[in-house]
Amino acid sequence: MRINVGGALKAPGHPFDFGLEQRLGAIAFSGSRIETAAPVRLSGTFQGQKDGSVRAQGTLETVLRLQCSRCTGSFKKPVHLSFNEEFRKESPGADSDGYLFEGEWIDLTEMAEALIILDLPIQSLCSPDCPGLCPVCGKDLREGGCGCAPPTADDGYHNDFLKLKALLEDDKEV
Repeated sequence: MRINVGGALKAPGHPFDFGLEQRLGAIAFSGSRIETAAPVRLSGTFQGQKDGSVRAQGTLETVLRLQCSRCTGSFKKPVHLSFNEEFRKESPGADSDGYLFEGEWIDLTEMAEALIILDLPIQSLCSPDCPGLCPVCGKDLREGGCGCAPPTADDGYHNDFLKLKALLEDDKEV
């Protein structure tokens, strides 16, 4: 996903429009792979700055294929993000944000991947009320109940939170 910024470098302050669409491969993040279910579309403007950097701003749109944290089912999540990023020819300072580029071409792939990763939820859910899997038999509870009784400490099921629940149910001050 590259744009030629030669004109912007020669005419600082003048905005140039761009629009790109490309399918990205899987994005590796935290031991997992994030798949895009649709091409990534980037559109916006860029302009050269007097210091030789280039500022690009616009929107990113795509659809991600994620795995639900509760039921492990696959689902699609539309993504619509805004960006306003700086690209520099030299290494930015330690406290400076931005991306590096060489010559007259800027590759927006790294920026697109970073935007997607930063937008990921802490817990991916196919729906806010997803019941998940039965902790006893593993059945997907979206398909209906399984008839299993909830696990208790008497069943040999080890859960430290059951002890806390018992304390709270006794209505004693903890």
